[in-house]
Amino acid sequence: MTSTNVTAGPSGSAQTLNYDILFHIMTHTRSVSSGTTSALSRTCKALYPHGIRLLLDWNEDGILISTIPSIQSFVAFLGTDSVRRCGLVKNLRISMPVFVSTPEALLEALAALVSDMTTLERLTLVVSGFARDPPSHPPIIQLCRSLLILPTLRHLTLVACLPQFRLLKHMTAQISTLVLLPMGSFLDPTHTYRLAQIAPASATTLTSLTLKHIPLSIDPQTEVPFTRLTTLTVTLNVPPSRRAPPLYAHAFPALRILTLFWYRPSQDLGTVRTRHAGALSGWTALDEVHVSLYDAYRLGLRARTRRLVLRVPGPHDGDVSYMQMRYLPPVLVDMRPTTLELVVEREACADGGALREAFAEAGDWASVRELSLKLNFHMTLEWASEAVSNLTDVLRAVPLATLKLEFSSVLVEVEDQIEEVFDQLSPEHVGERMIESHEDLKQINVTVCVAVLSTNEDEGEKWDIVTREHKNVRNLQP
Repeated sequence: MTSTNVTAGPSGSAQTLNYDILFHIMTHTRSVSSGTTSALSRTCKALYPHGIRLLLDWNEDGILISTIPSIQSFVAFLGTDSVRRCGLVKNLRISMPVFVSTPEALLEALAALVSDMTTLERLTLVVSGFARDPPSHPPIIQLCRSLLILPTLRHLTLVACLPQFRLLKHMTAQISTLVLLPMGSFLDPTHTYRLAQIAPASATTLTSLTLKHIPLSIDPQTEVPFTRLTTLTVTLNVPPSRRAPPLYAHAFPALRILTLFWYRPSQDLGTVRTRHAGALSGWTALDEVHVSLYDAYRLGLRARTRRLVLRVPGPHDGDVSYMQMRYLPPVLVDMRPTTLELVVEREACADGGALREAFAEAGDWASVRELSLKLNFHMTLEWASEAVSNLTDVLRAVPLATLKLEFSSVLVEVEDQIEEVFDQLSPEHVGERMIESHEDLKQINVTVCVAVLSTNEDEGEKWDIVTREHKNVRNLQP
């Protein structure tokens, strides 16, 4: 497509391509080379503002400032037309360790531009790597404060040493999403943070909070709850103890989605479970809970849950896999999920004994209508075939309406053995066998993945995965 209109650009050159095509080309060149986008924007008056906008609005990726040249370039580019160009910056990622050696005048120039960033919505601040806390670097702390008071700021990710989270007390922006990630070498498992230190101005606007290795101290007498927070993600680097747990239910009364992982097993598991059950009693119903089976048990949560996603074992459970599945029945009784997703990471958690332990009492499964079971480890064909037989037996008494099974992955030594696996473990045959053996089952999805190790000169060794899937719906006609 071409345009009949010919428009001269700043350099006197003419363009004959349709503007829509040129805009599309510029959009794609940005991901390859910002220099190309900049050069194209200077060829035509119509393309110029579009190119500037593309160079400053990077959507989810954000503009990254992590080196002294990038600071110099950013300040010079914005300074040419600060009001208009600063107003186009919506997402900014700043990594500050290099700022210690940055000339103060350059940092002050960057801080002076912040007040004109009237559409900045997303900010990532990495303030780790300092020999001392940021307050010992006045230009840096001034830059941080300038950013944290922008009224348009809605999403903040802060990566810092724990003492540097004091920056949050200066934040007046009313944000909706907050992610706090401390640096590993500065973790102190005995240090707790009061809830009031985390985004105090956002008590009525924060909807999502992610905390990694930051134990909270919550005083129900003095702390103001975050009344609109619906999504909470917590990872703690110490196991829960017999001490009184944080009153998460008081702090986040409107919670709908919870993701929680602890490190290492607990001592005196029964006491830990009882204490947490009391602390979390304010939550009576949740939409989703993502947790390891072991953590779900010691969490003691007794809230009706629409969708429960369990990993068995979890990423930080330690060597407790041999006793994992016995925790499933009490967790199901406590949480009464409608949909249960089990991701089993080790063979020992899915052998015949483990499955019989998990499905021993049909009454424990009374609330579950949909089960998704993913065996997420390498297995032999013989083991997978035996698992199908075991599952057929133990699921017979469970009143499921929908079942999803995934075997990921069956190992073979050579490609010629792939078809042999699908002949003996075909998704169609497994689905038919399951649905014929369970009168309540209305729908089943079976996925079988076969993995073979291949080698080539360019990529070295890698797993090639071949996947087949089958969906079977029971004929409901009378």
